[in-house]
Amino acid sequence: TAPGLRRLLELGPGASGEQVSREVAPEVILQWRAAPKLATLVLSGLGKNQLSDMAGQVLEVMRDGRVEVNVYHYNAVMSACEKGGRWQQALGVLASMPQRSVAADRVSFNAAISACERWQRALGALFAMPGNVVEPDVISYNAAMSACVKAGQWQLALGLLSLMPLFDRISCSIAISACASAAQWKPALELLKNMPELRIFPNVISYSAAITSCEKGGQWQVALGQLDFMTARNVAADRINYNAAISSCERCGQWQVALGLLSKMPQSRLLPNEVSFSAAISATNRGQQWPLALHFLRTMTRRALVANSISYLAAMPTPEWRVSLALLQEMPLARLSHDPICLQAAVLACERGQHWQRSLNLLAGDDLSFDCPSTVAEALHNDNNNKHNNNHNNNNNNTDNNNSNNNNNNDDDTMSSLSVEQLVHAAWKLARSPDVGWGLGAHERLARRIAAAAMPL
Repeated sequence: TAPGLRRLLELGPGASGEQVSREVAPEVILQWRAAPKLATLVLSGLGKNQLSDMAGQVLEVMRDGRVEVNVYHYNAVMSACEKGGRWQQALGVLASMPQRSVAADRVSFNAAISACERWQRALGALFAMPGNVVEPDVISYNAAMSACVKAGQWQLALGLLSLMPLFDRISCSIAISACASAAQWKPALELLKNMPELRIFPNVISYSAAITSCEKGGQWQVALGQLDFMTARNVAADRINYNAAISSCERCGQWQVALGLLSKMPQSRLLPNEVSFSAAISATNRGQQWPLALHFLRTMTRRALVANSISYLAAMPTPEWRVSLALLQEMPLARLSHDPICLQAAVLACERGQHWQRSLNLLAGDDLSFDCPSTVAEALHNDNNNKHNNNHNNNNNNTDNNNSNNNNNNDDDTMSSLSVEQLVHAAWKLARSPDVGWGLGAHERLARRIAAAAMPL
């Protein structure tokens, strides 16, 4: 172990500069003076543990202890910033190098560019390299293009690719990924097609990015074509390729094709994972094939794969309300919380089955809060007042005017005319509809009316 590293690691993140200074013993400083490379090992060790702040503090301790600080030390600190996602600190370290009479090299700039989360900063560092007599290389451009990918700046990424005197397969794959991030499938496939002419042959990562661009662009047939191209060019498709193709079919409503791809995965010695089955479940949902959705959900359980709430939601719109309730009750066992959308799907299933009591039980028993304080009027108008409208068309205007002035006085009387089923239905409407201003305390008044009815829920 590099001298001083173990004691620094024991401090952990959040250590102050004073604590770091105390832990670097005088004998360690003497060792670093004699062999500055030992300090580089310490800084690299801190970087591996994502302790970029401490690495910067050690750099200060080195300067105070009159240890020769060179470009390798600065590069190690910026590498620590890159690993920890501290792009602002990385740029600050890069900017401080001239002040310390240390010339930044290509590794310095590449580390700073790789650390940048904002594409503007990454491009700024890239274009500052020639002014510092440092020529950008493939790594420099690839790092800048990756920053553009994260920001969805696909045109800038392609522009950087065109500026490169030489580029490699990684460069092309990053550019294709940039197109995929913006659903630009045509330029992605054009770049993929041109790669062999440049004596750069696509690999599984290149094809994966291209298939993803087709998925996001809604081009499921083109995505399948890329899988065929991979086979023709002896590039073995991996699970990511299949998952992207299945998702593309799901997005376009091609559930039969999606299931065909899922069944082909074992033939390619690929086991479907959570992403594969989730996409298949969503595809069967779009095709209203709920028994198949339930089948795949159960298959995930048998294979010890963890389904997410989206998979449960996709299997819930079954015509059988009991299945929806069972799935909702099963979610906590799968360590999934009841989100509002899944709860709504289960309540809707009960509503379709005329089980208003169960709908209310779901709403009352769940911890979710509904920010809709006074919307029972919609339910009452739908279930009750329309009858009066049919019989008293000539008096509607006067009645509406009176109601608008006296809503809070006569709402309990209106509730009393509803059956228990209608009241529970109104409670569901109150929970899921936007506020229409029926008055304060609508929840409480509705609950009192339901409790007063002599029918157990």
